[in-house]
Amino acid sequence: MGIADDSLKGYLENLRVGGIESAQQIIQQLLEDPNVHVFGEVLLEPTILQLKQDGAQKDWVQLLEIFAYGTWRDGQNGKLWNVISDEAKRKLKRLTVVQLASKQKQLNYSDLMETLGLVSVRELEDLLMDCIEYRLMRGRLDQKQQLFQVEWTMGRDVSDSQLKEMIDSFYRWETNAQLLLEQLDSQMAYIQKKETEFEMERTHTIKQVESVQRQVREQQLRQEQEIELHSSNERSRRDKRAKRRSSALHRSSE
Repeated sequence: MGIADDSLKGYLENLRVGGIESAQQIIQQLLEDPNVHVFGEVLLEPTILQLKQDGAQKDWVQLLEIFAYGTWRDGQNGKLWNVISDEAKRKLKRLTVVQLASKQKQLNYSDLMETLGLVSVRELEDLLMDCIEYRLMRGRLDQKQQLFQVEWTMGRDVSDSQLKEMIDSFYRWETNAQLLLEQLDSQMAYIQKKETEFEMERTHTIKQVESVQRQVREQQLRQEQEIELHSSNERSRRDKRAKRRSSALHRSSE
């Protein structure tokens, strides 16, 4: 079990022992602790769920939810923003960077500085190095291009609304995938139909060619036979003429 797990376990035990009376103080400590960056288990604690129903204390639960699911901008709009420490605010900046890094593989310095309200590149790079040091993400600073190249990020907690959005997104993906499969099936059927038609046409063409070739051969054979017959008749006639001339010469010589 790591340092973060040990720290979180301690806060959970304190909540169970201290109850609602000490919950506000524990939340403040939890938000300031640099080793804790996930809060989903805390939000499920009966003490926190009870605190959420308390009109005077529920703002603290809402603040905890911002650290669990939200961003720097959400925190600035929260009711208790002015009472939390600078260390807690810096943690929310780290979590905001993680949120952005989970959606993009390249983070522009200018966009990060605007989102986080930072005024210098040095501040931003120190914050990015904090994220790496606390193992919230891995990546590489590209000072020349003013970019952070994201390689990996930790997973943040997911709210009910975010979970619903993820489920809806999955169903949309499933629907689109099903439509794509149907289109592919239709295209495959069309291709198979065309292949069958092509094969039938090819077979028909081959038969036509063979028929023409057969007719040509038969015609050539008939022509050869006619020529042979004509030649035979011509030879026969020549032979007869030759015999008649021979007979005539023989009679005249007598």
